[in-house]
Amino acid sequence: MKSMIKFELKNCLLRREAIYIFAAMCILNIIAYLITVYSYYGNPLSSIRSAFDLSILTGHPSRFLYQTFIILLPLLSALIYADSYFTDLKSGVYKQIITRTKQSDYIGAKILTIVIVTFFFTFIPLMLNQLLCLIAFPSVGFDNNFAYPAYDIGYQNYDSSYWLDLTRVQHPFLYNILFMCTASIFSVLFALWTFAISMLFPKGRLVVISSIFFLQLFYSFMVEILNVRSLSFFNFVIPLSQTTTLHFISIVLVMLVISLGIIKMRLNRELELQEV
Repeated sequence: MKSMIKFELKNCLLRREAIYIFAAMCILNIIAYLITVYSYYGNPLSSIRSAFDLSILTGHPSRFLYQTFIILLPLLSALIYADSYFTDLKSGVYKQIITRTKQSDYIGAKILTIVIVTFFFTFIPLMLNQLLCLIAFPSVGFDNNFAYPAYDIGYQNYDSSYWLDLTRVQHPFLYNILFMCTASIFSVLFALWTFAISMLFPKGRLVVISSIFFLQLFYSFMVEILNVRSLSFFNFVIPLSQTTTLHFISIVLVMLVISLGIIKMRLNRELELQEV
C-alpha cells in the first residue's frame, strides 16, 4: 500500500495538468495581491486596512477574483488528479497495475492522493496571498476614522448572524485560515465526487468533469429558489456569509458519504466481476 501511495503521489506531482492548475492558482493570488497594492498605493495612512482585511478572501479590490476562483473550483479540483482514473484506463496503466497489486489498494492510494494534493494545491496559493499582504500591509489597520476606543474597534462591525464572525474580530488571521481550509475541503469534496462519478462512467471524461461543475451551479440555484441560503456552498467559503457550523458539517458529511459510497459500490462490483 505504501509503495502504491508513493507511486500515485509521484504521478500526481509530475502531472502536467496538476502543475498548470497549481501555477494558475498561484498566479491568480499574486495578481489579486498586486491589484490590492495598486488600489491603496499613495492613499493616506488613515485609510489603510489590516493585511487580514485585504487578503483575496476579504479585500474589496480583489474580491471578484476570489469569487471567480470559487465558481471555477469544481473544474480546477477535478483537473488536478481526480480524473486520473480516465487517463489510467486510456493509457493501459490500469490493467498493468491491477495485475501487480490489489484493486482496493489502487483505489485507496488514489483517494488518499486526491485528498492530500487537492487540499494543499488549494490552500497554499491562498496562504501565499495572505503572506504577501502581511508584507505590504500592517497587521493592525489604521482605518479607525470614527475614533472608536481601542477595545471597541471591530466589535462595532460584529454581526452574530455571520458565520465565525466573532473569530474575525478576535483572531482575524485564524479567521482567514479557517476559510482557506473550508475552500480546500470543498475542493477535495468536488474532486472525490469527480473521481466517484468517473468510476461509474469511465468513458466520458469531459462529461463527468463538466457535470460536477453544472451540478454545483444547479444546487446553488435551487438553494436560492428555496430560500435556504445557509446551505449554499458559497456561504461556506466566502467570508461574512450567513450560515452555521452545523450546516457546514452536515453538507461535508453528506458529500463525503455519497462519494465514498459510490466508490465502494463500484469497487465491490469490480471485485465481483474479477471473481466470475
